[in-house]
Amino acid sequence: LVNRGFALRALQRADEALEAYGEVVSRFGDSDSRALQEQVAMALFNRGVALRALQREDEALEAYGEVVSRFGDSHSPALQEQVARALVNRGVALGALERADEELEACAEVVSRFGDSDSPALQEQVASALFNRGVALGKLERADEALEAYGEVASRFGDSDAPALQEQVARALVNRGVALGELERADEELEAYGEVVSRFGDSGAPALQEQVAMALFNRGVALGELERADEELEAYADVVSRFGDSDAPALQEQVALALVNRGFSLRTLQREDEALEAYGEVVSRFGDSHSPALLEAVASARLNRAFSGLMAAKAAWADQTRAMDLLAGAREDAVKRAGYGEDAFNLGNLAYIEFLLGHAKEAEERLREAFRLGGRTVRDAELADSEIHPIPEDEAFRALVMSIPIEEGEEGGGAGG
Repeated sequence: LVNRGFALRALQRADEALEAYGEVVSRFGDSDSRALQEQVAMALFNRGVALRALQREDEALEAYGEVVSRFGDSHSPALQEQVARALVNRGVALGALERADEELEACAEVVSRFGDSDSPALQEQVASALFNRGVALGKLERADEALEAYGEVASRFGDSDAPALQEQVARALVNRGVALGELERADEELEAYGEVVSRFGDSGAPALQEQVAMALFNRGVALGELERADEELEAYADVVSRFGDSDAPALQEQVALALVNRGFSLRTLQREDEALEAYGEVVSRFGDSHSPALLEAVASARLNRAFSGLMAAKAAWADQTRAMDLLAGAREDAVKRAGYGEDAFNLGNLAYIEFLLGHAKEAEERLREAFRLGGRTVRDAELADSEIHPIPEDEAFRALVMSIPIEEGEEGGGAGG
């Protein structure tokens, strides 16, 4: 019957799955047989999982609670595992209901009951509870306590060879780095990310590779905020060199984000040609993807490559052949970016490009649409952009920008990156 419940859930026949789990409990709930008790505990746990999937959180809590009330005093390893899993999931459900104090209590109960266990299955649940406690405390802005929870994961299980525990350690260290960054403790933040890489950088496990990629990406972001540009670029390059050939969606997403950020950093350094290469690599690698996350990265790359191409064209204005080639490429990117949805900054870029290509009417139309979407924020951005690598045509472009009125209420910003 439990397996029937699994099969029905896999077929998305949730109500029938719940009936199957309920039948296990009604038939065998009073049994003294250890084997049947294990089936009852599994049925109740999976009933909770199924109810959560249906967003019936209160009923899910009842199911998880019943696992604990029935089997919480058992010394059977199999039953203890179900109790621990039920408590962990109970904490997650309480978090979804924004009942933070009870969520933290559920996490603490896992640790107090099973924190001294040598059982790998129970250690995994303890690690999950501590990690979830850190996340919950972070949401409550209790940063110091969150850091303690993440630190406890690493101190308890940092020497483990168990893949599930190594993953929890890696995740805890990444989250510890994020929390330290929010506290502006930059040196410790970088140490946390470095520890992820030193511990797990050579792992072939996809789950650990994902955490290494995240740590390197976050390290790049942190170094950028510290204006340590060369090290920032190295971190992004490390993501690409390590994971650029991966077919794993999570790793591809980190590679795409690293390339986008690398391009942005290079553009900030006015290394426009290298920025164009970075953005181009995002498009060439992931332009045909159907993944929403990768398509978002491609859209961002096209937006930023259009802007970098525009700036590179202005910088090369003395060489009109090269400048026109760069503007043509930038226009293609801006037009293709428009296919991903409206973006006020992209329209502003396209207007500027059209103007420099001699298409004044199209430029005015694009500007009007950009200002409709983004108001003064976009107008100010266009004026600021016109001051970068100044050329004689900029004066006329600024005059066009200022000639277009901003309608009342058009004060918002675009969605550009």
